[in-house]
Amino acid sequence: SKKTEFYKGLSSIDVIPYVEKQHIRENNLKFLVKDLSKKTRLYKNKTGGTTGTPLELYQDIDAICFEQAHIQRFLNWAGYKKGDRIAWLRADKIVPLEQTSPPFWRRNYADNMLMFSAYHLTGDNIASYLCKLEQFDPVIIQAYPSSILYIARYMKANGILYKGRELKSVVTSSETISVEDKQLIFDVFGVKVFDWYGNSERNVAIGTCEQGNYHVISDYGYFETRLNELGQNEIVGTGFGNKVMPLIRYCTGDTIELSDKKVCPCGRSFPIVEKVNGRIGDFLIGDNGNKVFILNHIPKDVQGLLELQLVQEQHSLIEARCVVNNAFDKSSEHTLIENIKKYLGKGTSVTIQVIDKIPRTKNGKFRQSICTLQSI
Repeated sequence: SKKTEFYKGLSSIDVIPYVEKQHIRENNLKFLVKDLSKKTRLYKNKTGGTTGTPLELYQDIDAICFEQAHIQRFLNWAGYKKGDRIAWLRADKIVPLEQTSPPFWRRNYADNMLMFSAYHLTGDNIASYLCKLEQFDPVIIQAYPSSILYIARYMKANGILYKGRELKSVVTSSETISVEDKQLIFDVFGVKVFDWYGNSERNVAIGTCEQGNYHVISDYGYFETRLNELGQNEIVGTGFGNKVMPLIRYCTGDTIELSDKKVCPCGRSFPIVEKVNGRIGDFLIGDNGNKVFILNHIPKDVQGLLELQLVQEQHSLIEARCVVNNAFDKSSEHTLIENIKKYLGKGTSVTIQVIDKIPRTKNGKFRQSICTLQSI
């Protein structure tokens, strides 16, 4: 059968060269299939871009449905049933950034979801967030680790335990979360953390089950690893869902720790890995004292920017460390400065430093921001 022939072909996939990020950045339209129907509607999707210029990717409605089906299944692992209440605490700009008083949330009735602004989490506002969260009483909380951990640390420091009755789990994604952080969330919220790894390129998906093990979702994409320059296992993926812009053997830049476990008590046959080393969730402090966790949008539309790291050692002063190419000019600098001020406040001063390379941590991770100020 055609399906059997396809999987046979995967056994010799190593004859196909790797696809690097710069290949897509420089030739993204060439990755579209050549015989697309004129009736095919393409939807543009961009990567976050904090560790480089955002990639422009394309997908059709089938690819979007494929993605949503896998997200739905993972939410089911976490105890979600269709129609359950969800609290959302991610990168969306729910209310104007300049807003200074509650409500910092809006109701999404179509998805039975209460969407909170991650950009307004401060010591002054956090009590109102927790009160509204308990009042809404969600079954699932979907959040960036940095955002939910800010609330969890506040609760821990003040001896507060979550009083909602219906919560079944906290679902995290998009940033690295440690075992200790998961335990902290469990201690104050009383539920397990289900962590999800994916990417905008839609070629690899990894998620934790109720046993806490990370499973490679092997019907989402074909999973491989290669050794990077530090001797770590870099994730390489071939996605099954996007037929209009298929990425074969795409190198994600994220690394993974392999596991010796062959069987999981959850009973699922998906392969087990020990840990995913993705992006570290850091923050900066805006000119109004707000902690700003989500920085992915700052490199948007900055021509010639390859990598960006934001460093804050003084209030209202940001050093933007940039790795650039020849397309980076005064206009690029202006756009970058305006983007930073958009999220951190107009009173923020910005200095641009062009460097050859942004150093990684000893574990090979890229830090999108470094803040040495006293935590607020």
